[in-house]
Order: sequence, then structure tokens, then C-alpha cells
Amino acid sequence: MTKLIYAFGPGQADGPVGDPAILGHKGAGLATMACLGLPVPPGFILSKKALSICLDHGGQPSPALKKHIRAALNRISAISGRIFGDPAKPFLVALRLESGQLLSGTPASFLNIGLNPQTVEGIAALSGNRDFAYDQYRRFVSTYARRVLAMDAHQFSAIKPPPAQKGALHPSADASRQIIAAYQAAIAQTGQSAIPEDPYDQLWSILATLLTPTHQAQNHKTQDMVQDRAHSPATTAIIQMMVFDRLDAKSARGYAFSRHPQSGRPHPHGMIISSNGSLMDYSPANYSRANHSPADDRLQPLDRPDCLFPQSDSAQSSRKSPPKSLRQSSPWRAAVARQLSKICGQLEQHDQRVQAISFVIENGQLWLLKTENARLSARATIITAVDMAESGLIDQREAIMRVDPALLDRLLHASIASDVRPDIMTSGLPTSPGAASGIAVFSALEARRRGKDTPVILVKEATSPEDVYGMTKANGILTTSGGMSSHAAVIARALGRACVCSARDLRIDSQAKTLRIGATIINQGDTITIDGSTGAVIRGAVRLIDPDISGDFATLLDWADRYRRLKVRANAETREELETAARFGADGVGLCRTEHMFFDHERILTMQEMIMAKDEEGRRAALGKLLPIQRRDFIDLFAQLKNQPVTIRLLDPPLHEFLPRSEEEFTALSERMGIDRQTVRRRATRLAEANPMLGHRGCRLAITYPEIYEMQAQAIFEATLEATHRHGDNVALEIMVPLVSSLREMDFVKVIIDAVARRVFGQANTTIPYKIGPTVELPRAALCAREIAKISDFFSFGTNDLTQTVLGLSRDDAGTFIPTYREYAVFDADPFVTLDEKGVGTLIAQATQAGRQEQPGMIIGICGEHGGDPDSIRFCEKIGLDYVSCSPYRVPIARLAAAQSALQDSA
Repeated sequence: MTKLIYAFGPGQADGPVGDPAILGHKGAGLATMACLGLPVPPGFILSKKALSICLDHGGQPSPALKKHIRAALNRISAISGRIFGDPAKPFLVALRLESGQLLSGTPASFLNIGLNPQTVEGIAALSGNRDFAYDQYRRFVSTYARRVLAMDAHQFSAIKPPPAQKGALHPSADASRQIIAAYQAAIAQTGQSAIPEDPYDQLWSILATLLTPTHQAQNHKTQDMVQDRAHSPATTAIIQMMVFDRLDAKSARGYAFSRHPQSGRPHPHGMIISSNGSLMDYSPANYSRANHSPADDRLQPLDRPDCLFPQSDSAQSSRKSPPKSLRQSSPWRAAVARQLSKICGQLEQHDQRVQAISFVIENGQLWLLKTENARLSARATIITAVDMAESGLIDQREAIMRVDPALLDRLLHASIASDVRPDIMTSGLPTSPGAASGIAVFSALEARRRGKDTPVILVKEATSPEDVYGMTKANGILTTSGGMSSHAAVIARALGRACVCSARDLRIDSQAKTLRIGATIINQGDTITIDGSTGAVIRGAVRLIDPDISGDFATLLDWADRYRRLKVRANAETREELETAARFGADGVGLCRTEHMFFDHERILTMQEMIMAKDEEGRRAALGKLLPIQRRDFIDLFAQLKNQPVTIRLLDPPLHEFLPRSEEEFTALSERMGIDRQTVRRRATRLAEANPMLGHRGCRLAITYPEIYEMQAQAIFEATLEATHRHGDNVALEIMVPLVSSLREMDFVKVIIDAVARRVFGQANTTIPYKIGPTVELPRAALCAREIAKISDFFSFGTNDLTQTVLGLSRDDAGTFIPTYREYAVFDADPFVTLDEKGVGTLIAQATQAGRQEQPGMIIGICGEHGGDPDSIRFCEKIGLDYVSCSPYRVPIARLAAAQSALQDSA
């Protein structure tokens, strides 16, 4: 049975200690600290049931609940030796609500409840500081008038808060009394009731105000204050005895961490921050910055002499000499530092998490106000997880589960320094993480030319396969169109380049070589910066922080490899991509896109000759020139893979993507082939397709022009012989046939490949095993999976195109409306980032089951960009796929996510 009230105090607490579902997050922390015997101001928690009773009574506690609250306040009296509302020995309380979403119209806390003309004198006598007591009373009256009586600021505009005298912490008591009288007169002029003097009446009215802000607005005509409120109701409320950080020179407030939240250094760190009244509502959430790199230059190790800077020394901040240190200035400060350091370690041991602690020092005594799991930087998260596991505080499984795989991205790419205030001109979709500065260039050719010596940002409306040779030389890519799975985004992630797409405010003039953003014009050669983690487009260069991968990073991934079942391959074909994949621990190559091998400046000319040829003889002549080049590509590929599996996809894109587009390129090709330019232009125009994504591409090319796949198969098998017999490599070869939709298509291409294999291996008087399988990227292929599996050795799901064809979305154009779909929850996630389980996922699961019914033990994986998404990886684990393949820079993310998925599945 749920209780109404859960009390906590020195050495004890009621209810399920540490359970935020019952006590709220702050309440659970307070109860835990109380049970550990730590110095927590006594108080109690009103349960969700108690708050429901209040709401049923217009925000007021019922008579029975009031009786419970009075009893709980009496318990605080027994602990503190003071009495709520007693003129001689009073204590004050703070009230704070907790909820999933705190009410945004009115602050969810209220301080100094219980002050009146009698108790203020009692506080003055107990503290020995009348100025302090009346300053708190002045603050209470002002806050009550504004938040309970809903008085507007202009009604107090003529009343100026009294200044403190030089060197004093508070205004004089007489000055505060005059302001209090002025406040009360202003309240009387409005015709409202005066602030109640009875402390219990204050508490009931304040509780009603915080719980029912709509009721307050209706009564005081402040409906506008309610419009922006969150709809999540409060779950608990905490009523706690006040402690004060501005009582005297031996009082202060601050926060501490059991470890440094940015660096992960395994020692308690803390600091004193400047005070502004009582601290019951202080939260260390302020330490977390927008870039999630919590840090403060004043955060110091608590075991050093200069660890904390007391508030009473804050006046020295304007002097040239540094503030006095805690230990150097007086023994009580050193004692507090030692006590706080010990508490940090104690709480971390108990919660097995890095703790962020809010505290107050009142007259030299330490009081803890809050403890919570600290929000850490990506680096600190990994370092602390590994250190805790190695020290035995947690096990390796827990360490693996604690690290969000998405955090790893921040350690693999350059980022903008946290102290930079960039001149952001516009923003787009953050499609490939990391930041890059460079001069703007407007063509792949210019990127390739200048990128050899100078950092460049390639700026285009959209990129295409023919731009790859320039993209490899760029530090970053910026486009005005495209989404998360556009060509620019996919290739940028594979190359580890920063990329921002769909920056629709940009206007590109490729002829004038300018970029316009409003009234700002960026010329070719001007420096810009893009942040692929946020989507920002920034004027000029900014200071970047290089990626920092520590030994703990590798240790965590080694542990992950022990527990993951899914293999993680890489989508790679260039030397740079293969080296990156190997460095990040890929289990081979799951997608080698052979078309990317043809876009080199010299190779593309030969490819164009083949496409422009009049007949098969002419095509074979051009393909003969490409054969040794392609063979060398595969020999190099096998040498770098070190006997790991490799899936080579035969030519996929439509031929028109290889053809020239500019007059200059038309002229160059016509001169090379000895035909007139008009013929070249007509041929290119005839090959252009209205919808190339569903056009003459993939296996359709092989059926129309089988000599293309014959050349590629010959290059693959000859390279396999070279690697196996001359270099001793064990090539685990898989040949992927793209865009298959039927058994007949698959059979047609398989016959071509097998015939080439028999010829090549027959000439060498040997045989080498290989596998042939389709890219399942069309709905029909998934629906006919069992039939296609009869002649297939493996399935590889091309989830990018499968998502397009199942959902009827263009991945290059969907960026215009997917954000709106996300906003209105039409899509839970971008389907080009996270696999659509209900639609695409259902097809994949059914096809997997059908394929294995026909071919038990068939190897099945995915090779789309979803292979690097943690949520999609969890789905792949659930349906029993064998591997995921992703861009090289997402391999570490996939390794960790695969381990977490396996651990969750076995739990």
C-alpha cells in the first residue's frame, strides 16, 4: 500500500530507499544519503498519492493529510531541536516538486517558508545575524507576492531592493524592514489578503500554488502564465528544513563530483560558486553545457590545498591575487574538504556511478542537498566505466551497457572547441559527425586539385558517384539537398568526413562560384566551417579539437567483442577506408562498391568510352582496358583484408552517372574517341533516366550488357588466384548481385559468373571456393526469398534502397518533410537512420526465415547505413542475422551496440 509521506533524517529514511519510481530522483538521493548517515537536512517526501489528494481538494491537503504533514514537521523538530512556527526557536522549510517535466510557468520550488514578524526575530537570534534574517524575510515576501498572489512586476517597480554595504553579505535589517513594509503596502492596495503569518497557512497556500497553477491563473487573471506549462503532473514533493549558504563568513555553497565529469580523473573534484541567497533549489545541472562537455576551470581535486574557493573570499576575484584556498585560510575549510572528499567516494561506492553532489556550508557545517548520477563527457563515460570494472566495482558486462554507443562518434572525429562562439550563418541536417574548416570549392575537380595542399569544403547542391574522387580530398561536404541517406551523407560517413546536407537557405551559383546566405556572399577560396554533429554552417575558421582515443576506448571494445554474436563488417573499397576499417576492428568487408573504383579521373574516361561504344565489340575493347586496373584493385583489396571475408558488389548504378555533363567534358570525350561532340551529347541525353533509382541499373545491366559483369568476374577471380597462390592469402570471397527481384534474374547473372570462374580456374588448373548472393533491396526479392535462396549462397539486405522501395520515399528528397513527420510523431525515427521495424523490418525477418528454410545455415546480413545504428543492430540481433556492415567510422559503434544487444537478449 502506497504511503502518503516518506520521512528522512540522520541515519534513517522511510520507504524503498533509492527507488526514484516511488520517491522521485531527488527524494531517492536524499533518502539514500540519510540512510548512509550523511549530513542531510531532515525532511519528508509527499508521495504521488498525497499530491493526488491535494489536487482533489483544489491543491489544498485534506484534513487527514494535513495531520500527516504536521506529524512529519514535528519529527523534524525532534531531530533539530527547533519548532516550525515557534517564535523563539523556529526552523524554516523549502518545498520542491518533482516530475518528469517540471512545470515551466512557475518555478517548482519555494524557499524560506515559515517566516513572519515573530519567527524572523527567532532566526535572527539563533543565527546571531539580524541583517541575514531580515534579508531572507524580504526575499520571502517578494517571492510570495509574485508567485502566490500573482502580483505583476510593475506593481513593485517603485520598490528598489536595498543594496548591501561595502564588504557586507546582506543589506541592513532596517533597510530590509522598510522594503518589506513597502511590499505589504503594495499588496494592500490591490485589495488582496495579506500574506498569512501562520506558517502552516503559508505552506498550504504555497503547495496549492505550485500544484495547481491553472487554478492560480483563473483566480488572479494570469492565464498567459499558464500557456507554456508542461502537461506532466508532479510525481512527488519534498519538504525539507532550510540551511543557508549566506549566513556568515563560514557559509558557502557549491558542488562536487566523485570524479572529474570531463576528463574522468578518478578523484573527487569540487568548487564553491558565488552565492545568491539560500540554496535549497540549487542543482548541478548548470555544469552541463550544450555540447555535453561538463567542465569548469575552477573545478579542483578535493585532496589538494587549493581545492575549494569559499564564497566569503569571492570579493577577491577582482584582485590580481588568487582567492585564499580552503586549507590555507582556516582549519574548518580543510575539514570540510576532507569530509566532502570522503562522502564522494562513499556515494560512488554505494551507487556504483559517478555522483554529482550539491552542498551548503552553514556556519562551517557541511550539508548535502542533492546527489545524482553525473552527466559525463564521452571520454569520461568510457574512462570511468572501464576503471570501475577493472577495480571490481562493476563487472565488464555492466561497463559495456553503461556506454551509449552514440558517444563513440564524438571520440572519432574532430569537434569545435567548447569555448568557441561560432558565427553561425545557417544550418542543415547533421549527416556525418565531426567538424571541419576549409576553403569553399564548388566542384569535385576543384576539390581534388586544391585538396592536395589545402583543407577544402566541397559545396554542391547534391553529390553523385562521379564526385567521389573529389570528395576523398575534401575535409567536409556541404549540400543544399539530400537527407541522412543521400549520396553525400553515405560517402561522407564512409570516408569519415564532416557533412551537412539539406542546408536549404544556401544559394549556390556554380558559374560564379559563390555561395549566398541572405546578404552574405561566400566566394570560392573563402574559409567556412561545417559541424556535421549539429548541422551548423559557420563563417570563417574556428578552433577544432582533434579526436582523442585513449587506451580505455580500445579496452571497452575488446570487452564488447567477447560478448557480441553479430559480426561487424565495413562498407569499404578504397585503401583509406580499408585501413580505417582495420584500425577500428572490422570483421571484413560487407560491401565493396565496385562503381567507386571507376570514378578516378583517368578510369572514368575509359568507362565513358565503353558506354559510348556503338556495339559489343567496342564495349569489350574498352572493358579490356579496365580489366587489369580492376584486377589490381582486387589484389590490393585482398592483401589488405588479411584473410577476412569480403563481399564484392558488381556494378550497380545506371550508366548515365558516368557520362559527362559539361560542355568541357563533352569536348574532352569527343576528342578522345574521335567522334563529334554532338554525338557524345545525344548519347548522354539518350541514356539519362527520369527515375534512375528504379531504372537501368544493377543486374539489369548484366542482362542487357553481360560483358560488363564478365569483365568484373574475370578481374575478381584472377585477383583471387593471385592472392591465394602467390601471396598465400585465404580469400573468403562473396560476389553480390545488385537489384535482384526474381529467380530468373539471379540465375541469369549466376550463369555468367560461374562460366567465367570455370574458364579462369580451368586455365590455372585449380579451383577456389566462392559464394554468390543477391542484394535484397526490392520488396519482391524479399517476398520471393525462398525461391531466390535455391540458387543463392547468402543474402545481403541493402536497407537503404529497401527502405525507399517499401516506404515509397526518396532518401535524397525526404529531408524536406521527415523533420515535420518526426515532430508530429508520424515517424518515431528517421527511417533512413533507424530501421523501420514494422514495415522494412517485417520483410527482412520474413525473408531471413524463408531463406534459411531453403538453405539452413545461410549467411545473412545487412549492408545499408542502418548497419551502424544501435537500434537497428538490436533488431538484427533479435531476428538472428549473422552480421551488419556499415561505414568504417561506425564500426566501433556497431561493435559496442552488438555486444549490448547480445547481453540484453541473454538477460
